[in-house]
Amino acid sequence: MNPELISKKLTRVFCEAFPAIAKENVTAATVDNTPGWDSLATLTLFTLIEERMDVKIGYDNLTTVKSFLDIQKEIEKEMK
Repeated sequence: MNPELISKKLTRVFCEAFPAIAKENVTAATVDNTPGWDSLATLTLFTLIEERMDVKIGYDNLTTVKSFLDIQKEIEKEMK
């Protein structure tokens, strides 16, 4: 899966997990600027990513990812 397709699919997952985020703002989403993004939301987000994108990004990353871009990078690593 190329980076553009990963970003597009990940955007859809983020919109599902955080419906209050406008689609055009998703790529700038971080733990600090996204209402409701806490540890439970991160777990939910990881689960949705694995289900919707058919990729394992590893729950050991739960505490290290802090943004859309962090998650995108992890997915890209797993897809190589």
